[in-house]
Amino acid sequence: MDPTKLSKNKMLLTGIGEAQVTTIGSFEHEFKIDDENYSLTWHVVPTYKLKFEAVIGSDLLEQASISFTKEGVKFNKYENHAQLMQISAGKSSRRTRPTSC
Repeated sequence: MDPTKLSKNKMLLTGIGEAQVTTIGSFEHEFKIDDENYSLTWHVVPTYKLKFEAVIGSDLLEQASISFTKEGVKFNKYENHAQLMQISAGKSSRRTRPTSC
């Protein structure tokens, strides 16, 4: 990645165990997974600070659900309509519409 193409906005990321790392910049990128288009902001951190190729963050999770199987990873893009979810506790259940924060 050419560092001159990164935004100058830095962000402090906090993870599991309150571990923290400051990004060196970010960039916007559109791509396709399973024939669905996504647009994400990629936050770049120094290589020595991350033990993974990438971390799935809220930008992607707001656009799709992710399933991990023996065959691999499946992305299921949310439709434009509101999602319904079933909530149950014991014998009673209710339907609710999630709200965005």
